[in-house]
Amino acid sequence: MLHVDPAYLDKITEALHLVLTGRPAAPIELPDDHPEDELRQVVEHVNQLLREFDQATQAVFALSKGRLDFVLPASRLAIAGSVKNLQASLRHLTWTTQQIAQGDYDQRVSFMGDFAQAFNAMAQQLQASFQERAGANQALQDQVEELGRARRAMLNIMEDLEAARQEADEANKAKSDFLARMSHEIRTPMNAIIGMSHLALQTELTSKQHDYISKIQAAAHNLLGIINDILDFSKIEAGKMDIESIPFRLDEVLDNLASIVSLRAEEKGLEVLFSLQPEVPNDLKGDPLRLGQVFINLANNAIKFTETGEVVISVGLEKQDAATVTLRCAVKDTGIGLNQEQISRLFQSFSQADGSHTRKYGGTGLGLTICKRLVEMMGGTIWVESQPGQGSTFLFTVTLDRAAATEPTPYQPAVDLRGMRSLVVDDNPTARTILGNALASFSFQVTAVSSGEEALAELHAAIQRGEPYELVLMDWKMPGMDGIEASRRIRNSPELTTIPQILMVTAYGREEVMRQAEDVGLAAFLIKPFNQSVLFDTIMGVFGHGAGSRLRQPALAGQEPDGMNAIRGARILLAEDNEINQQIAIELLEQAGMVVDVANNGLEAVSALGRTCYDLVLMDIQMPEMDGLTATRNIRALDVPWAATVPIVAMTAHAMAGDRETSLEAGMDDHITKPINPAQLLASLVAWIPPADRPLPQGFTPRSTTRETALRQDELPLAGLPGINVKSGLAKVSGNRSLYRKLLGKFQSKYLGAHQEAQALLQAGKEQDAIRLAHTIKGVAANLGAEALSRAAGEVERVLKAEGTAGSALDSLLGAMGEELAVLAGSLARLLPPPAEAPQAAPGDSPPLDRPAAAALARNIAAAVNDNLTQAMDKLATLLELPFPPAELARARKAASYLDNFDTDEAVAELEALAAALAQEA
Repeated sequence: MLHVDPAYLDKITEALHLVLTGRPAAPIELPDDHPEDELRQVVEHVNQLLREFDQATQAVFALSKGRLDFVLPASRLAIAGSVKNLQASLRHLTWTTQQIAQGDYDQRVSFMGDFAQAFNAMAQQLQASFQERAGANQALQDQVEELGRARRAMLNIMEDLEAARQEADEANKAKSDFLARMSHEIRTPMNAIIGMSHLALQTELTSKQHDYISKIQAAAHNLLGIINDILDFSKIEAGKMDIESIPFRLDEVLDNLASIVSLRAEEKGLEVLFSLQPEVPNDLKGDPLRLGQVFINLANNAIKFTETGEVVISVGLEKQDAATVTLRCAVKDTGIGLNQEQISRLFQSFSQADGSHTRKYGGTGLGLTICKRLVEMMGGTIWVESQPGQGSTFLFTVTLDRAAATEPTPYQPAVDLRGMRSLVVDDNPTARTILGNALASFSFQVTAVSSGEEALAELHAAIQRGEPYELVLMDWKMPGMDGIEASRRIRNSPELTTIPQILMVTAYGREEVMRQAEDVGLAAFLIKPFNQSVLFDTIMGVFGHGAGSRLRQPALAGQEPDGMNAIRGARILLAEDNEINQQIAIELLEQAGMVVDVANNGLEAVSALGRTCYDLVLMDIQMPEMDGLTATRNIRALDVPWAATVPIVAMTAHAMAGDRETSLEAGMDDHITKPINPAQLLASLVAWIPPADRPLPQGFTPRSTTRETALRQDELPLAGLPGINVKSGLAKVSGNRSLYRKLLGKFQSKYLGAHQEAQALLQAGKEQDAIRLAHTIKGVAANLGAEALSRAAGEVERVLKAEGTAGSALDSLLGAMGEELAVLAGSLARLLPPPAEAPQAAPGDSPPLDRPAAAALARNIAAAVNDNLTQAMDKLATLLELPFPPAELARARKAASYLDNFDTDEAVAELEALAAALAQEA
């Protein structure tokens, strides 16, 4: 379609109008670069018409002046011919006029008809031109109208696009707001679940309760991981995922990875190994958190999809220059593997390799998508190599800047240790290769064997060759002879004139194994996976070079960060409106030796800071009366010396992109998210509270001290005693020795006469009570490892339920139960100190019972059962000392019995009933 500038149409119209009105018109000019289109043709035609019309006009003008001697140029216009005829006619007219003047009136002229005909021809030609021009005009007008319609349509489309963009922006904002609200709302109860389960696991629990709560906590952490994946994915979609560039050490990233994945690997019986090429620099610059996130995600996936075997995490050098290094990292497993169709879906959002309803492994399908995006943001790529049934290898590259000193750390041992003969003992060939390569990089001479028996034979052969080994890296779990037994034989062998230093290297960080390693006298204990620098430092320390620890132990749950002792007694203001969150934070902080004050909202926090100087403020964001951001700004504006310097740490469920920046912009110093991670909370305290000598809270004992004391208490005979399997009992309480001893003591004081009590209940016709007692003895004895007693009590329960008191075997079964109780009583008497007997008050010495006070105490204990079980048990001991009448005393003892067995619901019901009875008779 022709696009015509309306200005040219106006020029053409004006020119033709001038022609029609008998006036001259100038030619129409087009730009030199104007294309050869219809407009140019029309303009040329019009200009030709104007030129010829101008020539004809000049001839007519000459005629009007009476000049008949002009010569007309050649022209295609009919008017030119008419002028010629007119010229001849005028000449004839002049002659005729002269003739008439001379009196010849008969002369006639006939030129008018020809002139009219010529004029009409000219008019027809002009009319045709005008019609052509009108058609062109109409076409141009149609084109302009069409362009107008197109323009209007385009404007409508742009308006629709703008409306759609606004709707999309509003939808994105609504989605972000929804994610922020949901994150906050989900994290608040998650904080309660994770925090309370963490606190509960610090208390004394039965094995079943410990198992239940541990699984609750594990499931909560899995749910938290899903929430974090969704938030990370939303950040990536919104383009708000940022990559930091800060100095870090690669070995610290790997150490953190080891602490996170080792427990899951141990639970499945897998070995996790690190393989780090010596030329890889340790000091780098980039984002250690995001790099660790990729490693953790891939390693967790590898462990999840691997049932037996190993997971090897390797880091090598792809390329390097003066400013950057590119690492080639891999996570290789011996798991189920993948086919090509599954591989093609791996890095798609919300996609899983197995998406069927019968799939064995769960997950959101976001982890690998997030890994892919993070790797790409770090200048790398990620891919997978796998075959079904043959395991998978996830590989990725990242480009990082060099830090101040990025040259590879040369592991050069002391001169006297160079070339040291070393023996690696491990049934896993991959572990043998990795450990052997690591030792070889230290300049050691390395030999590797696959069993304890081979190790003993090689050590003896080396003595005979005159080339004794000085160092042995010994795996613990091996078929046949395990590492503990092999180490014991090595150290006790009279043929070995040179006893090497033995380092236990194992994937299983069990306290019992560590204790056995100490008993054997091993030099150090290393938990796989560990990096090369840890191995080097440990070996150097064992041989007296450097500060290597004689015994490197795994990080235990609840372990406190370095520096805690220097900040104990610090005064902390907790600004938090949620009571459950308050309780969790208070207990965590008080367990760490902090003094805590609570503000229920921002207004109270500002008021408290106006009066008191605190060492640190933990500030929630979303609170009534005044939010945490406003409170922080107001605190910074206070006219007190400490307002500008007191550390304020956001402790909030806000975890969306930008929330941390918002907290810092408001004047806070740090931002930690709920659910509260105890280790992260304590690390933040160490980072922001200045070390100082402060008075400790009354009765405080550092958790590390109590843990070390408990680990040193090894008075329980693991070989067992008559009637009791100590190892089995300890396993039921997850190795908690103090709890196990306490349970044994409770059983000793409560149930050694249970067979007699059962007989008395049956004689009194209380058959159901006897059944419940036998059931209790069966369960408690099983938990304590008194398996024979548990079976005997179970038989009593079975017969009572099936046959009642008429059972012919009942007496003999009760007798067997009594015999087992007697055996157990003898063992407990040897194992435990005799229970202290409560002094008996002389008749008439006891003061009268204060029934309202006793009722209040019972209600107080009932309320404390679910919040602080230890406190409730302590107060119950006070309750039992009161001078109750027989009926109330029996009820109080029943409540104590329930609480001793951790039957909390029954204990609360009994205590409330006791309180009601005391209040009723008050």
